[in-house]
Amino acid sequence: MGTATSVALSRSLLPFQNGINVKGGTEAIVHAVRALAEYDHPTPMAILKFDYKNAFNEINRKYMLKEIKREAPSLFSMMQQTYCCSSNLHYGEAHRC
Repeated sequence: MGTATSVALSRSLLPFQNGINVKGGTEAIVHAVRALAEYDHPTPMAILKFDYKNAFNEINRKYMLKEIKREAPSLFSMMQQTYCCSSNLHYGEAHRC
């Protein structure tokens, strides 16, 4: 990914992501979550992370590709080839989902 594209993507995705063109972005998330977990809260707290959309292949690919074409046209061809169709899950030698 070119520098101009990564800068444009990071600007359009912030503050919702810290993985594209954010120096130390994922490390900052780890430290923030650790600080939150170690803080002496007056009531019990829990940190819970779900990724159902990705885990169960529920991402709206058509909408995602439309947004990529609008926000990062230079990436569209590659992303369309990669994400145009859902993929099959294979495990073991004879199992297919």
